[in-house]
Amino acid sequence: VIEQNLNWQRSAKTHAWQVDELAACDVIVDATGDAATALFLGVIAAGNGRAFVSVEVFEGGIGALVARFVPGQDPPYEKGRAAFLAWCAEQPAARPKSSVKSYEALAEDDTPMMADDAAVSVAAAHATRALLDIIDGAEVSTDWLLIGLKEAWVFDGHGATVRLNVGAAPAAGCGGNDDDDDAAVAEQGQAFGLKLLRTYADAPKNSA
Repeated sequence: VIEQNLNWQRSAKTHAWQVDELAACDVIVDATGDAATALFLGVIAAGNGRAFVSVEVFEGGIGALVARFVPGQDPPYEKGRAAFLAWCAEQPAARPKSSVKSYEALAEDDTPMMADDAAVSVAAAHATRALLDIIDGAEVSTDWLLIGLKEAWVFDGHGATVRLNVGAAPAAGCGGNDDDDDAAVAEQGQAFGLKLLRTYADAPKNSA
């Protein structure tokens, strides 16, 4: 157990030790609700051929997102995240406005909506199902899963779900030497993740 905030300044030696410990895990799970941390952990997973599950509760408790990456089957998490954000931008309705409190959003009439323990439990259960399927080697969908808990944004109510195709795994043999390509992608992704970590270092952190 590493009881430290990865989004904080620390020595290069400590940083390297933490990355090595994470990279040795069978599956890496992100439940921070923090985009920079999720990207950072996703890069570690992809760079070391480890499965990855990321789960977050949307502000206001309107729903949850379960994202996953299985090496050789799914695109790296950072590419899936980019596809998800592009999909969000295409939707006719915008996400509810953020409020001043963590995990709180404002309805159309500016009434506060707060995520509660039930929303966290639903998100955790779906993430656990995805995690167990990966560990068991079950055949699972490559889609990211959006679970609706309230009538808001793209959800028409509790129980609404959206299965989002975020792309396919990179084809083997494309672009020359696979090892070189993988190393380049991992290096670029880690640089991007570290840049985000520095950007968000002073911002308030959410946790779930």
